[in-house]
Amino acid sequence: EDREAFFQALSHIRQVYEGNKYVEGSEQLLLRYIWYGVDADKNGYVNEKELKVILNRLNYHLKDSEVKKRYMKYIKDRAKGGKDKSLQKEGITFEQCMDFLQTLKGETSAAYLIWDSIFGKDVDTVSTN
Repeated sequence: EDREAFFQALSHIRQVYEGNKYVEGSEQLLLRYIWYGVDADKNGYVNEKELKVILNRLNYHLKDSEVKKRYMKYIKDRAKGGKDKSLQKEGITFEQCMDFLQTLKGETSAAYLIWDSIFGKDVDTVSTN
């Protein structure tokens, strides 16, 4: 009886893993389709303006200044402390874009972004008065 329960649990874990594996692949595939549509010059890189289009197509809306700030920080952090200027000229690759989005996803939530865009970053509370 314990052995059968163990194997059922193991089978369930495997099914969940297999299902999640395809979900992740679908997200990456969706981003790749968006990427191909946005990389107009087909050079394999997107710049700050193209990244803004990608974010909008993913329904992740940021002000132009916020996109620029985050993009430049990402470039600086990965460009050997800002010494390698090639990233600024060329843009970021698909893999770097995936990394950028994961970084963005991890550091902010949509609710905070909406709040900040409506009320400002320094506002913690609002009143009807």
